[in-house]
Amino acid sequence: FFFRHRLVFLIMLSCGCSTRQTPEQRRARQIERILRPVGGVNETQNLLSEFLALGGTDSYWIPSGFVPSIIREYRVALPLSVDEYAPGHHYALMEFSRRNTGGHEGVEIVVNEPREEVIPVDPSGIVRKSQYTHKILHLSQKVPSFLRMLAPTGSLVVHQMTWNCYPLLFTAYKNDYMKDSFVMVIETRFEADAGQTENIFNLSAAELSKRVVDVVDFVNDPCDPRDYKASEDPSTFVSQKTGRGPLGAGWVNEQSPVMCCYSLYRLSCKWWGLQSKMESLIIRSVRRILYNMARLAWCSVDSWLGMSMEEIRAMEAQTKQYLDDIRNSGSVKGMAEK
Repeated sequence: FFFRHRLVFLIMLSCGCSTRQTPEQRRARQIERILRPVGGVNETQNLLSEFLALGGTDSYWIPSGFVPSIIREYRVALPLSVDEYAPGHHYALMEFSRRNTGGHEGVEIVVNEPREEVIPVDPSGIVRKSQYTHKILHLSQKVPSFLRMLAPTGSLVVHQMTWNCYPLLFTAYKNDYMKDSFVMVIETRFEADAGQTENIFNLSAAELSKRVVDVVDFVNDPCDPRDYKASEDPSTFVSQKTGRGPLGAGWVNEQSPVMCCYSLYRLSCKWWGLQSKMESLIIRSVRRILYNMARLAWCSVDSWLGMSMEEIRAMEAQTKQYLDDIRNSGSVKGMAEK
């Protein structure tokens, strides 16, 4: 009984409730095949070329009339100045990718290049200079078991596009299986305050009524036992370079300098029968990632403070090579949801 109903559900998802595939569905199947993790020697450029030839894109679009079902604003304060943190967020992202890649899962860097353009997900519509990255996130073993059981092959591959215009960042995610049914766009601002600016993204009254603000205290909020590292505990860490720390209960009001990372997530995930569960999973995972990233960034400050952008770019090239080497070997590493 269970197998029969699961099979019917998968057929509905993959074939649009029809046993005869349209040309568009056949094309989607081809793209799914291409986007599966590859084994052996990395074949990123061939992968991307074939993907583009079938109509994929390294850019991003927002479906016309997109109305997010969730608007969530995260605020994460750090005991740093905005200028100090410029290399820090790059360093933390690279280290986080290293820790979460292996066993055919994790991060694949496809493009990393400077650009000057109108950013598709920037509401201002102006031309900006940015460092653009396109990453492929292989997640089939990092999602809960119920999702692995239901998801068709190739559907747990997500494309992440980021335009880094520090202290502004624009990020978008897409999934070529779900297409317009999955939309997540993020606008991030790094500001020299403690997180008290109430409408930093200039949201409309309608958006403000839907927005939920989540203040992430990386010092005092409880840490998931799966993620705890004594070397990244801000309540005990003291920076040798800055002399700051350890951080206590009232650190935000006591510390100078202080800055805040404001991240606005607009999300819609239309999956029949699973939308609410999927959106809750994404929101929960985002908070866990931001919390852990903040602890990593602050407690590694002595490793990255003062790094030049040339040093960061060299480290990014090394990280890409490392991820290409490690992704298809060993066991699954890092964060996963049960």
